[in-house]
Amino acid sequence: MKNRVHYGEFTLEYWIEQLLSGHIELPEYQRAFVWSKDQIRGLIDSIGKDLFVPPITLGKLGDKNIIIDGQQRLTSIALAYFNIIPAERKFKRVIKNVGEIEDDEIEEEHYYEWTIDFLRQLGSGVSTIKSGLVDNGDYEVLGITWVDDEYLKKHYLGFSYIIPNNDSSMEDRHTFFSSIFRNVNIGGTPLLKTESRKSLYYLKPAFVPLFDPEFAKTIVIKQFGGEPQPLDFLRQLALTFDYAKDEDSRKVMKGYKSKSEQYYEIYMSEMINPPAAGRVSIFKKLSDVMSVEDIESNMERLRDEVLKVSIPNEINSIIEIDMFMLGLIFWILIKHKLLTTDQVLLQKLRERLNNTIQEFKADPAHSKSPATLKFLRKRISTSIEIYQDFIV
Repeated sequence: MKNRVHYGEFTLEYWIEQLLSGHIELPEYQRAFVWSKDQIRGLIDSIGKDLFVPPITLGKLGDKNIIIDGQQRLTSIALAYFNIIPAERKFKRVIKNVGEIEDDEIEEEHYYEWTIDFLRQLGSGVSTIKSGLVDNGDYEVLGITWVDDEYLKKHYLGFSYIIPNNDSSMEDRHTFFSSIFRNVNIGGTPLLKTESRKSLYYLKPAFVPLFDPEFAKTIVIKQFGGEPQPLDFLRQLALTFDYAKDEDSRKVMKGYKSKSEQYYEIYMSEMINPPAAGRVSIFKKLSDVMSVEDIESNMERLRDEVLKVSIPNEINSIIEIDMFMLGLIFWILIKHKLLTTDQVLLQKLRERLNNTIQEFKADPAHSKSPATLKFLRKRISTSIEIYQDFIV
C-alpha cells in the first residue's frame, strides 16, 4: 500500500484541545519554541483576516500522531489564547554560532527552552491551566486580548495527515517523516541546528553516545562575552573523521568553507548510512573505525582519556577546545590508542597543549578569526602531533 495523505481543517478550538490533551505531540528532536511576539501577532492577524496560513502537517508514527510541521503555529495560537509568552529571564536562550570564513560576524539563534508540556503540567483542561497562570512568574503578558473562545470556534486551520505505507518498518517511517521535517521551512524561521541534527538519528539510539555523549555536556565554551555555550562535540567528530580519511589537514572541510552545518549533517548521514560502493565519501567510514555495537564502549574509553588530560569544564575559546579534543579523538577513537598513565608525562602533555594554545592566541589574526580554515587546519595537525608523543 502506498503512503496516504488526508486533508481537511479543524477549528482552532479543536486544535487547542488536541494540543493540550497530548493527542498530537512533538517528536523529541523538535522541542524548542523560537517565534517572537511579532511573529505570534502576525499569525493571529492573518487568521483573523482569513488570510492563507500554511496547514499543519501531521504524521502517524505507530500509535502516535506527531507534528511534522506546524509546532510554532499551534503553540503560538495557544499562547495567544492564554495571552502569555514564556518569561525571557527564565526560558530564553541564545546560541552563538561561529562562522567558517574569515571576519564572519557571529550569528545568534534565539529560542525558548520551553514546550507546550509546561502548560499541560498546570492542569488537564483550559480552566485549570488558566487558574495555574494567575500570578505565575514563569510567564509574561503577550498583549493579545482578542483571542477568546468565540475566536477559536469561528476560525479554522487546515491540515495534511500522512499515513505511511503499512508494510514499511518503523525506522523507514521515521526516515520518511524526518526528510519531510528537514525540507520544510515555513514562515522564514530556520531550524535550530540541534533540531536539524537530532532529526537524523531520532529512533537510532545506538548513535546517541557518538553524536551527543554525556561527558561532552559537562564542557562549555565561554567566548564573545556571552553565555557559556555547550561543547559542539559533533563538530569535533566531523573534523577528525575528515582528517582521518587521508590524514591530510589541507583537505579538511574542502568545499564546505561556508557550509559548515551541511558538512556536519553529511558526516552524520554517512556514519548512519554508509555511502554505496563507488560513491566518494568525505569522511573515514565508521566501519573502518568501530562497529555500531561498539560505539558505546569506545565513547566510554574516550571519556576516560578526557579525564586523564584534565580538560577544564569551562573553556575560553574555540582554539582551546580544538587543541584539547581533536588530537585526542584521533588517537583514541580512530587509532584505538591510549594515553600514558605516567603522571609526569601527562603534566608535560598539558603544558605543551597550554603553551601552544597561548602561542596561537598571541597571533592577532588567529585569535580574531579562529574559524578561518588555515588556522583550523593548523590546530588539527598540531593537536594530533602533540598527542602522538604521549600515546602508548
